[in-house]
Amino acid sequence: MPLLSLLQFALPALLVIASIVSLIKSLSSQQRYERVIQSSEPAVLKTVDWEHFEQLVGEFFNRDGYHVKPTPAGPDGGIDLRIERDGRLYLVQCKQWKYRKVPVSVVRELFGVVIAEGAAGGFIVTSGELTHDAHIFAKGKPIHIINGETFHRFVRQREKAAVRFPPSPNTRPTTQVCPKCEGPMVKRVAGRGPNRGESFWGCKRFPKCNGTRP
Repeated sequence: MPLLSLLQFALPALLVIASIVSLIKSLSSQQRYERVIQSSEPAVLKTVDWEHFEQLVGEFFNRDGYHVKPTPAGPDGGIDLRIERDGRLYLVQCKQWKYRKVPVSVVRELFGVVIAEGAAGGFIVTSGELTHDAHIFAKGKPIHIINGETFHRFVRQREKAAVRFPPSPNTRPTTQVCPKCEGPMVKRVAGRGPNRGESFWGCKRFPKCNGTRP
């Protein structure tokens, strides 16, 4: 009886403690997110450790309307987050690598898990960059690559405009990502040449970057 009485009081107390710990983690994640928003330099992402970077990515998707699901214990194929929106499941790998570029093997691994689980797609979010081969392999596949500079820009823009990424398959995208630098693009009209008078997407960073899309 004494043991049962002790458990009767101990269990609710443990649940309260667990809730408090969860709340503290959530608040810490939000504070780190706000610090990233306030920083004008993408390098701020490299000042956090891998665990906190994963929390930042989760907060990013949470604020963008995704339901962030905890990754179950055990082998996960390198998956850090499972996120859902509009009934679609996406798998996320977070790479807080300060010096090394994310290799093509990481993209291959994620693509394999996406196919195996029947997910709608996958995201690789890194604080740095990916290799050229990694970008080439991801082309034409439901794998969305977000490097450090792009992630930082997305985080800051999310607070100003509801930009969905990836866009809904039922709507025509109102923004484009530059195929060269992955920066934002704007609508322009050709002023000369054979396509004079026709509209096209041009990199917002022109003339520093001359990426275009039809």
